[in-house]
Amino acid sequence: MIKILNMYTREVLLKVETLIGANLKGAKLTYADLTGVNLTGANLKGANLKGANLTGSNLTGANLKGCLLTHVNLESVDLTGANLKGSDLRYTYLKGVNLTGANLKGSDLRYTYPKGVKEWSAKGD
Repeated sequence: MIKILNMYTREVLLKVETLIGANLKGAKLTYADLTGVNLTGANLKGANLKGANLTGSNLTGANLKGCLLTHVNLESVDLTGANLKGSDLRYTYLKGVNLTGANLKGSDLRYTYPKGVKEWSAKGD
């Protein structure tokens, strides 16, 4: 398991393929390039991912509660069962994203670009 505490970065390029179960709680990953990274079950609670590129990443079952996800590219991202409760997703690119069973209660989805979203059957509890 990977645990990163008090991480602050701007425009970071992570050359990793997997961060399964990583503890990135409160990480500041603004403009990070996380393209294709496997973040299954990762804890990103309260993280700042503003402007990050997560294209093709796997966030199945990830905890993204209260995350800042404005201007994030989530194209073709798998968010199946992810917790996005109270997250800020304004201006986020959602083309081809899978939100099956994701918790979006209290999330701000204004100005998102949802073209081609694979599944909107998100739960709200």
